[in-house]
Amino acid sequence: MWRIYLFFVFVGTIVGCHKPKGVEVVNYTITGVVFDYDSKLPIAGATIYSTPFPILTVPLDSATTDGSGKVIFTHSSDEGVWILSVKKSGFILPEFFYYIPTIQFVDRIDTLYLGRPSFVDMYIHRTGTYQTTDVIEVTVNHNTWGGAHTQNVYANFANSPDTLIHVPTFYMFPYGMKLQIERKMTRSGGIVTTYFDSTDKIQYGVRNYFLNY
Repeated sequence: MWRIYLFFVFVGTIVGCHKPKGVEVVNYTITGVVFDYDSKLPIAGATIYSTPFPILTVPLDSATTDGSGKVIFTHSSDEGVWILSVKKSGFILPEFFYYIPTIQFVDRIDTLYLGRPSFVDMYIHRTGTYQTTDVIEVTVNHNTWGGAHTQNVYANFANSPDTLIHVPTFYMFPYGMKLQIERKMTRSGGIVTTYFDSTDKIQYGVRNYFLNY
C-alpha cells in the first residue's frame, strides 16, 4: 500500500513542477552518484540512464560513472522532467530501494544504490504424473524491508522435464535473510493445490533449493 502512496506522491510532484508557458528556459544539472549498499563505497563503471518522465522505458541519455561513482547530465527546463536509473553487471537493484528524486529545474544530486546479489538455485523436480492441462507456477517473495517484493520465476505444464531456475536476490539483515516460495498447481484455470516454503539466503553466495511436486 505504501508503494502506491509513494507513486502518487511522485506523480503529483511531477505534475506540480510542470513548467508553465512563458517561463524562462533554464539549464540545470543532475549529478548521479552510485554506491554499493553494503559497503557504502562508490561504484565506478556503472551506467546511469537519464530518462524523461513518463516515458520511463526509453532512456535518452546515459553515461558511465567515474572513480567517485558520479556522472553529470545537463538538461533544459523546456525538456520536462528527467529521472535516473542505474545498472552494472554483477550488481542488482536492492528490492527495497526506491529512488524518489527532487523534481525541480535546479541543479541537484541524486543518490542511487546497487547491491551484490545472492542467488538461489531452484531445482524444480516432478515426482508424479499429472493431467496434460495441469500447470505449475512458482512465485518468490524476496521478503525485504518495506513490504513484499514478489516475482514470478516459473510457469510450465506439470509434466514438463525437470528445470533449474537461477534466482538472483538481495540479502539484507534482518529483513531479507529468507526467500519465500509459493508453488501453485492449476487445472483448467482453477487452483488445485498451493504450497508455501522458504529457504535461507547466503550473502553473496548460492543456496541450493529443491522444489518437488
